[in-house]
Amino acid sequence: MLSIAGSWTAMGFVYSITQSGDKFEWDNKALEEHAEGTITGTKIKASWKGKWGAAEGTADIITDANGRAIRLEWNNGIHFIRK
Repeated sequence: MLSIAGSWTAMGFVYSITQSGDKFEWDNKALEEHAEGTITGTKIKASWKGKWGAAEGTADIITDANGRAIRLEWNNGIHFIRK
């Protein structure tokens, strides 16, 4: 199971992701946003809501040569980069 737990950045915002098995959550204090989702292999699916509204999406988990998740490429064009 790939780990995506930790701090990520996108569009100048910090996303704090926690993970338990194939389930994860993120919180973004600046956007008052909370998300929940699942991981299946190198794919993730999430739904979120915050001050900009609610949405859901999928992403590909991109890993480095050591198999560490370093980038989340969302289907809406947003990319999370591991801090």
